[in-house]
Formats: sequence, C-alpha cells, structure tokens
Amino acid sequence: MTEREVSVTVLFFAGARDLAGVERATVTLTASTTPEQLLTEVVRSFGEITNIRDSLIISLNQEYCEPGQGLELSNGDEIAIIPPISGGNIHQ
Repeated sequence: MTEREVSVTVLFFAGARDLAGVERATVTLTASTTPEQLLTEVVRSFGEITNIRDSLIISLNQEYCEPGQGLELSNGDEIAIIPPISGGNIHQ
C-alpha cells in the first residue's frame, strides 16, 4: 500500500529563505508525517538549509509544531520554515 501524497506550500523566512534561495515553493510530501520527516524532505530539495536545520521551527497552517508531533497534511496546507530570529534553539 502506498502512502497518500499531498501538495503543500512551503514558506521560507529570514535566513532559511536566504539559504533556500526562494520565498516559497510547492512540494509533494507524504500526508502522514512528523516535523522531523518534513524537514528531511525539505532539506532534500533545498540542501543549503541543512546547516541551520537543528534550529529551525516548523509551523503548519500558522500553528507551531512540536518535535515528534504527528502531522496529517492535506493538499494546499501551508508549511512555514522559520529560523530563530536572534539565535538559540527553542527545542533544548
């Protein structure tokens, strides 16, 4: 059985935008995922952000995601990739 795939918009902010080279992109992802798996897929497409991966914050439809949280994505969802504004890592 293959997993359902969805098309979502990924928004890159601040340093993540600079490294990815785009403000937004449409990507196809597996519908059932976690923030970590989502980042793995984004890094696969935009490898330059790998250097800041561990400090990135993810939001789904303007709601912050917790590490390990199960996510169920739908077509048209909006994923935001947000680096810390002044350094640090909220997941320590």
